[in-house]
Amino acid sequence: MLAAEKELIAIVAQEMAAGIDAAINGWMADIEDVLDSRLSDSAKLSAIQSIVNVCKQDLSLSQP
Repeated sequence: MLAAEKELIAIVAQEMAAGIDAAINGWMADIEDVLDSRLSDSAKLSAIQSIVNVCKQDLSLSQP
């Protein structure tokens, strides 16, 4: 494998990792906001379930 190909692969992998990290940080921040809210426990559970469903949907959209 050429050095340029290795560098391209490394750059793409870094960008993918950064995107995954950003997505997870966003989802976790949303969950923390819910947990810190004044919602009832059942409303918190419902809101977190909605966030998890969005995460699952986002993940399924990214798969071929």
